[in-house]
Amino acid sequence: MSSNNNIKKKGEVELREIGRVFIKKIWWFVGTFLIILVAVVLFTFLRTPQYGLTSTLVISSINQTYYQTLLEYFPEKTVKLVSISNLTESEKIQSDSMLDALEENLSFDIDRGELEDSIYINSEKGGILNLTTVYKDEKSTFELNDVLLGLYLEEIDLKIDQAYNGLLSGIDQKMLDIYDEIEKLDSDSIEGKKEIELKYETYYKLKESRDILVENESFFIDRIRVSKGPEISDVYKYFSIKRDIVFGFFFAVAIGILAAFAVNYFQSLKK
Repeated sequence: MSSNNNIKKKGEVELREIGRVFIKKIWWFVGTFLIILVAVVLFTFLRTPQYGLTSTLVISSINQTYYQTLLEYFPEKTVKLVSISNLTESEKIQSDSMLDALEENLSFDIDRGELEDSIYINSEKGGILNLTTVYKDEKSTFELNDVLLGLYLEEIDLKIDQAYNGLLSGIDQKMLDIYDEIEKLDSDSIEGKKEIELKYETYYKLKESRDILVENESFFIDRIRVSKGPEISDVYKYFSIKRDIVFGFFFAVAIGILAAFAVNYFQSLKK
């Protein structure tokens, strides 16, 4: 019981000592607090305004059962078609070629480094890809987002179409080659019959995969959907003056307290 009282008294003594030191160095706290707060307020009101706009894409994935056979016979062509995801596309949107095209299509001049700093890509679960542009005026912020999104969709649509048609052409050519090979085989021999059966098995596997591709064309091609497109009315201020000042107030309090106790500590060392 006495030990608990001792601990309590010791804690009270320490708190009183902290309070005594703080009161003793109160002007250090006040001075530091005012300097930091004034600096935060000046920075908040004098800095160049920043505006932001976010567009959202949804990229659907394809179940592997739809293309398992195709992976076996056309690995490269199949991967080109099915490997598109929100993770792979985030890098392509910020690629040098895409930024070059963006610079050429904008109606205003912007430094390349500034352009790179104005684009943010965020990938989320469910194939969601958020494209955010940040710039110093509303109109340019909207144009950055709108033009970049348009360029990307144009490029990716062309890429998917080429991959789809390339895979389809590959399947057709392979099926023709198999049919020609079957006609050249000797159907009278046992080995020839076995080989013909294997060729037909491959042929019908490819035909089944081709039918899946054709019947589900939109599923394979139309995999990128704009969930939320750019609207100039959706442009928002990238920072909040009220929020920044409140944050600056508490930051100034923390630095002021730290300064008061730091001064006391160093003065104690000198003594």
